[in-house]
Amino acid sequence: MSGPADFFYTREHVWIELLDPLKVRIGVTPYAVEKLGEIISIELPVPGTPTKSGRPIGTLESAKTISDLYCPVSGVVLEVNDPPFHRLSKEWLVLVELDQPCHPSDWMSSFEYASYTKEESR
Repeated sequence: MSGPADFFYTREHVWIELLDPLKVRIGVTPYAVEKLGEIISIELPVPGTPTKSGRPIGTLESAKTISDLYCPVSGVVLEVNDPPFHRLSKEWLVLVELDQPCHPSDWMSSFEYASYTKEESR
């Protein structure tokens, strides 16, 4: 269960939409939402919050657990989207302006992510 083919993905089940070399949208993959189960709360940063690649920028709380939302890039949060829980995996959560141009080779393609989640599900 992956997402759009032109997005990039992380092992923490975050998708990245590259808008330009210095701006990305970040969201949660359908796989992550399925594994978490019913989402009951989302905590996201406010615009202006600095981000650091590999560090949490928020949390997702489900009936099962609380899970950190890891940021795949370093920069500053420009905008925050607060989608309804039932649309969580279909909409972006955070728009980030990067400190420096990103390197998509650091992330997985849609095909690689699909293989990764298939292995993880075993």
